[in-house]
Amino acid sequence: MSRLLRVRAALALAVVLAAAVAVAGCQRKVTLQAEDSDTTATIPADSLDALMNEVRQSWEQGGKDDESAEMTALALYEDLRRREPEEWRARSEELLDSLGVGSESAGVPCALLVNLFLRSDPARGSWPYLFWCDAKGPRWQALEGKGLRLLAAAAVPGGSEGKDRAPERFAALYARSRNGRPEPILFAWGRGAKADPWSVVQTLGADSLGGFGGGAFEVDADSLDLVVRTYRTLQRFDECATCPHAYWTHRFRWGPQGFTRRGSQSVPSVYATFVRFVDALVNGREDPALFTVGGVPVEQARALEWDRPKGVWRIAPGSDAEGSELTLFRGQQESYRVTFEPRAGDWLISSIEVVPRSVD
Repeated sequence: MSRLLRVRAALALAVVLAAAVAVAGCQRKVTLQAEDSDTTATIPADSLDALMNEVRQSWEQGGKDDESAEMTALALYEDLRRREPEEWRARSEELLDSLGVGSESAGVPCALLVNLFLRSDPARGSWPYLFWCDAKGPRWQALEGKGLRLLAAAAVPGGSEGKDRAPERFAALYARSRNGRPEPILFAWGRGAKADPWSVVQTLGADSLGGFGGGAFEVDADSLDLVVRTYRTLQRFDECATCPHAYWTHRFRWGPQGFTRRGSQSVPSVYATFVRFVDALVNGREDPALFTVGGVPVEQARALEWDRPKGVWRIAPGSDAEGSELTLFRGQQESYRVTFEPRAGDWLISSIEVVPRSVD
């Protein structure tokens, strides 16, 4: 029998014994409700202490991370079920820290997503669990998103009051590492009825969310939106993971039919203007003059054959991407200083200058 099954059996026995003791008038008790039971019973506090010790030993011994994660979620459930939902997030962080387990958490009262990982080795994996309110007590289950980082979570309230405040819908934004870059992934869950487990009703991957980056949920009185800030790897540009990127923000509105795109917008920066200017020169999808002051830099760029794909662009070492000029290399020999001016909340190219390639 696995350690987790032994723990579950011991807890079930503790519930039975504690209920009998309670009938006999014992005063030392805590409330416990089994995960899949509607009965409420009491167990001795030392039974919970024993469960916490089992969690510590399970992680320390290693070898069965999935089992250790589920046992940790069970221990957290047993603790949270005796507390008000408004306390869950702070208490989960406190308890998991005492157990030596790393965690990321997000959500709202009555819907808390906790992403567990081994604090001493975060790259070994992660395990997400959802804890939520039910009319007869808290419930919990494992969710999709294993092995991913948790960025944010949101819930659409179900409209109930009191203990039965389970959300109608739940969503989480995760990120996975791909070539050292964070790639966002959205999961949304729903339930056919309040007693049903949660199941995935929608996913949005990096292609839909715009590539690499992150995001958050924005809530107001009338809407709930997912807003991501992402970038794509570009042809003709050599960008390291920590280099400047041409970011876009993408907004998705959460409605009864799921998340739908509301709009996309380029994030203003000197580098983003330069990227779009070069793309306009080469591909002609936009007028390159839109990215310049007075149109003069367009003729300068064409004279320098920027409209021909002759080499890969990259920012020169030490160039300040937050300033008003960039030094950029193309291919193995070319080097240019590009100057920008702020205009109407964006940046426009004002001049282009050939400069010596002294640093490479």
